[in-house]
Amino acid sequence: MNLPEKIFLTEEHIQKVFNEIDQFNIELDTVDYNEELFKGYKRIIIVGPQRSGTTFTSRALANTLDFRNVDEDEFNVRDVDMFRNIMKQENIVVQAPAMTCRIQSLIGKDDLVVFMSRKWSDIVRGVYRKNGFLSNWTFMGTMFNIEKYHFTKHDKQAEEIFDKYCKQDGPYLIAYYNMWKHYQSKLIPNCIALKYESMKSHPMWLNKDQRENFGNKQTTL
Repeated sequence: MNLPEKIFLTEEHIQKVFNEIDQFNIELDTVDYNEELFKGYKRIIIVGPQRSGTTFTSRALANTLDFRNVDEDEFNVRDVDMFRNIMKQENIVVQAPAMTCRIQSLIGKDDLVVFMSRKWSDIVRGVYRKNGFLSNWTFMGTMFNIEKYHFTKHDKQAEEIFDKYCKQDGPYLIAYYNMWKHYQSKLIPNCIALKYESMKSHPMWLNKDQRENFGNKQTTL
């Protein structure tokens, strides 16, 4: 499927997005970080929208559990065959935001899937910092068909849920949160929605002012 034309937002429009996006937030049944939540599994997979805290959380959990941390680059971000091959390993924490749309078909009973829940304005601010811009791709009105394609291409049963809950008003994050809330979390044997801000109790956590000048994927000073 062809991507829509990218139209860059003005600085005024970007600030409007920052100020208004949280009103669209979809509440999930989230849990706060607790080391005990993650014990007893062979593999932990961290999913959620890009910039929702998957990099830090995967590294922090791997450190705590003494597991190997698998960065998304090890399976070229979205190569499903490479991902499946990695999932043959044990004692790993896998950072896999690009696998969010189809994660329910890629895991088993020994796995824990962790969906990162973060304040939406923080997510889009993270996108802006990383890319240096925001575009019309921030909105479901532009991305509706693209997001629907990703969520339903390999799971036709998801189409009814997508059409029911993922309307074209609001930001693209609506698709991720509604599909997790109303569909994916009901299919995955072991899963939680983890509140990103609760990770502040982890010893590796750094406050926002300490992370202001971080580069991509940087999580330590």
